[in-house]
Amino acid sequence: LQQKYPYLQWMDFLSKLFKLDCQMYNDDPVLVTDPRYFDELGKILKTTDKRIIANLMFWKGAWNILSYLTTEMRRRMDEYMFVITGTTESRPRWQTCISVLTGSSLEPALSAMYVRNLFDKHSKGNVMVITAAIRREMEKLLSTWSWPGISKQTRNAGIKKLKAMVEFVAYPEEFLDNRVLNKAYVKVKIFGKTLLNSIIELRKFSFFKSYGKLGQAVNRTGWENFDSVIAVNAFYSPLRNSIYLPAGILRSPFYSSELPWYMNFGGIGSIIGHEITHGFDNRGRHFNAIGKLEDWWGNSGKVAYEKRMQCVIDEANNYTVKGLKKGGGLRLKGLQTAGENIADMGGVKLASMAYDSWARN
Repeated sequence: LQQKYPYLQWMDFLSKLFKLDCQMYNDDPVLVTDPRYFDELGKILKTTDKRIIANLMFWKGAWNILSYLTTEMRRRMDEYMFVITGTTESRPRWQTCISVLTGSSLEPALSAMYVRNLFDKHSKGNVMVITAAIRREMEKLLSTWSWPGISKQTRNAGIKKLKAMVEFVAYPEEFLDNRVLNKAYVKVKIFGKTLLNSIIELRKFSFFKSYGKLGQAVNRTGWENFDSVIAVNAFYSPLRNSIYLPAGILRSPFYSSELPWYMNFGGIGSIIGHEITHGFDNRGRHFNAIGKLEDWWGNSGKVAYEKRMQCVIDEANNYTVKGLKKGGGLRLKGLQTAGENIADMGGVKLASMAYDSWARN
């Protein structure tokens, strides 16, 4: 990093920025996700007056706290946003207050309140039953995987990845334990009458909580990677090979303990199958059982996969959504939507298979 981008003393900069207990060394590997950005940054720093750079830094700092200042400062911010974006309506103050909870390190506390007061406790166990049923069907599919070009090694690697896939359902049990939550926030200081000071404290807490993981072993099975369980969504992480089904989505219309099982398999079951299938879509397939980039397909396997993916792409390219664009509608782009389309088809198929097997047994 220092050799390629010598315009900053990186070790000194990072040490002062993080102020962490872990020791950094000159030979530590650094992942640069956007090399072009750092190339351009060097040119800008070299040709721009230091006063302008300093003004930009102070402006960025001020901008990030404007919405938590006085009414007059928020009015100035609204005027600026009107010029930049054309937005004419101010954000209601209550939305700003809610965003403090949902967009900060207070999310675990907010999630705990939701789970304790509004979440059906039976839902977690029932959804885990559905998840297990869908995983069994996925393993059956992988065990009988007989595409021309798919080797036994590839088939076994796929089964290994499925078995290693970690599932996070509803919420961590720690959310029901006040002692654990209080311990997590022991270093947080909240100022009852000064919102800005509380915001700064929460941001510092979040920063050091995140970067404090530097140098530590990755915990693929821990909930600490997910602070909120109130999101009405579900996720698959290729880097952790895990599916995430937060409490927020385990409710009607996707799931309800008052609905018959076939409807829950069709609702939340298809979503669970969707996320599991993401582990084998055109992006997820490049990662192995522990979330590392690895080619476990071989040349013939890749050819077989891409041949079948092309069918999905071609099918999507034939769809046109009418009424969204002048001149006949908006045509889908099969390549860009391939991952989601693969996951959608896999999710519905797995949910149907899983319900049939569950009902028979």
